[in-house]
Amino acid sequence: MYARLAGQTPFQSRALHERYGKVVRVSPNELSFTDADAWKDIYGYGNKEVLGREPNNAPKIREQEPSLVAIVDPDEHRRVRNMFNPAFSQRALKEQEALLLKHINLFVDKVREKSAENAHGVIDLCNFFNFTTFDIMGDLAFGAPLGLLERAEYTSWVRNAFAGMKLFAIRSAISYYFPPIDYVMPLLLPRSLKRKRAAHMRYAADQVRERVARKTDRPDIWTLVLRSEKVSLSEGEMESNAGVFMIAGTETTATLLSGATYLLLTHPAALARLVREIRGSFDRRELMSIEALQRLPWLNAVVDEALRCYPPVPDSLFRRVPPEGATIAGRWIPGGATVQLTQWAAYQTEEYFRDAHRFAPERWLAGGDEGDGAEYQKYSGDERKVFQPFGVGPRSCLGMNLAYHEIRLMLSYLLWHFDLELCKESENWMDQKVFVLWSKNPLMVKVKPVEGR
Repeated sequence: MYARLAGQTPFQSRALHERYGKVVRVSPNELSFTDADAWKDIYGYGNKEVLGREPNNAPKIREQEPSLVAIVDPDEHRRVRNMFNPAFSQRALKEQEALLLKHINLFVDKVREKSAENAHGVIDLCNFFNFTTFDIMGDLAFGAPLGLLERAEYTSWVRNAFAGMKLFAIRSAISYYFPPIDYVMPLLLPRSLKRKRAAHMRYAADQVRERVARKTDRPDIWTLVLRSEKVSLSEGEMESNAGVFMIAGTETTATLLSGATYLLLTHPAALARLVREIRGSFDRRELMSIEALQRLPWLNAVVDEALRCYPPVPDSLFRRVPPEGATIAGRWIPGGATVQLTQWAAYQTEEYFRDAHRFAPERWLAGGDEGDGAEYQKYSGDERKVFQPFGVGPRSCLGMNLAYHEIRLMLSYLLWHFDLELCKESENWMDQKVFVLWSKNPLMVKVKPVEGR
């Protein structure tokens, strides 16, 4: 529990697995896995010995209907997820491309404007990634952006959301190890914090109600969900899930963009190759479409390697073994045990990835048309099936396609328009703690516009 409260769980897990192997008992009733086969056995479809969501680790907000991340019952989870699937399909994202590009063009304009306000052109890119992803998801989930990019600052609602994420991580850790305290904790919260939480939830609920009441064909989440004649979502389910999308579909994407940018700026050869690929492929920014960017091999390799080195959710997702027990990665595990696969620890394992601690996008080109040289083939033995940054099975990330498109678009537009240089104060940017998500430091970058763009 100390490691969770101190934000050190992924690092402790890696150390334990390096010492003891692919399965480690981390507490009396808790097992941690890094075995690639554990993905399907713990989280996957088609497993007759279905493992249930760990109820003591499910986020609880008693004032709301449970959202997708909080629903424990698998049948209920399937019902709600099926309602939202149309809004996150590849077809839906094609409809949403113009909406995404509107915000990404504004992102470029604001980076240019704010970097010009100081003599050295220095800005905190973490903030601008967050501004953009929150505005995009606000447009998709609430029917209007939050206006963060326009103001180039956070609203109180977003600041409260960040504070709430850390509080949730700490509360979940305590209630996981001491379940009864979860019922006492609401009584211990200061009134000011309760008021802020109530205002936060009320704002999200009001935004959803106003959007659903408007009749529009704009391709946001609610237009695509409500097209179906089979929609059976209650008003409360709409409100709670919109709130979840505003966190799960924003901070994670901004985190990966920040990590990818840092890794590129600390690996000049990888950065130079990506800049050549992007600028050499498009002479006008309007040509950088979702479809066109999907075809850039080095860009895709960079994104996947950033996800391996710096997965936005590096910590564990718990599951409870059913009473009759289950076989996980070839081992029989008794009923009632809690099991998990820790992504970051698995991705940093030399048994799965050669030079596991090195940022090497070329590993993702090994065996393909772009990767037939010796520098690529040395990675041909990498065990890629352990790499599942968006999870697997019925609770895998609903917004995976949206995240990939946002990441490729924002990174490409940024590097097409600007030359970037990491500032000295951010050289150790990756020295971070983890409270479910990475607790990011400011990413201070010197920005220089490319002439004529």
